[in-house]
Amino acid sequence: ICDVRRSTPPTPTAPPVAPETVIDAERPSASGVNWASLTLAPVEKEEAPEPPPTTPTVVSTSRGTTAPASPYAVSASNRQSNRATPDDNSSGGGKAAHVPDEVRGLSWGGFFMNWIWGLFNGSYIALLCFVPLLGFFVPFYLLFKGRELAWQNKRWDSVEDFNKVQRRWGIAGLVLTIIGIWSVYKAIYFVQENVTAEIEKQARMSDDEREAQRQEVLDGIEDPKLRQQMEQFYEQMDDIQRRSR
Repeated sequence: ICDVRRSTPPTPTAPPVAPETVIDAERPSASGVNWASLTLAPVEKEEAPEPPPTTPTVVSTSRGTTAPASPYAVSASNRQSNRATPDDNSSGGGKAAHVPDEVRGLSWGGFFMNWIWGLFNGSYIALLCFVPLLGFFVPFYLLFKGRELAWQNKRWDSVEDFNKVQRRWGIAGLVLTIIGIWSVYKAIYFVQENVTAEIEKQARMSDDEREAQRQEVLDGIEDPKLRQQMEQFYEQMDDIQRRSR
């Protein structure tokens, strides 16, 4: 009698592994990464997006036509923003102070009233007008550079205030110059009239009357040097009268 039994093959067993080398795939590591879920797959490189097409800006011209603007053109607003604009009220900052374009120009106040204008506007270089020979050129220097000197040497409220004051100086200087010229002319005219009248009076007088008048004048002079000068003056007058005849 045969006893037939079904035998199962033996199950192979893995060699023993140290406990510290076993990694539990289902348990996350200390860094929080599940190593079982990591795979080695190629990474595709992202391409940069293409820039959108630029549309040329249409600019109106003076003739009414339109033309595409240059991509390198800079608008007026951008130029204004990029331009360094100095402080408008930089007055009183000395030689390094910026002088606005509204301040530049001819200083008639400095030309007509040179040293007086210089004292009130902080430009004491105007006092050089009292220096011989050099003083002749100082008014012309103030005419061209006076406004800049006044802006740099004195503090002003604004450009408008500066222009208003300088305009008054110019008007006052012009008026005073006209009055001075008229006064000099009247003084010269007065002296000339008196001299002419005296010469005519002396011409109408007889020789005896003229000699008596001169002798009276000479007797009133006590200084001998002055008396001698008057006698020489009378002799010159007689010589001029003889030649005029």
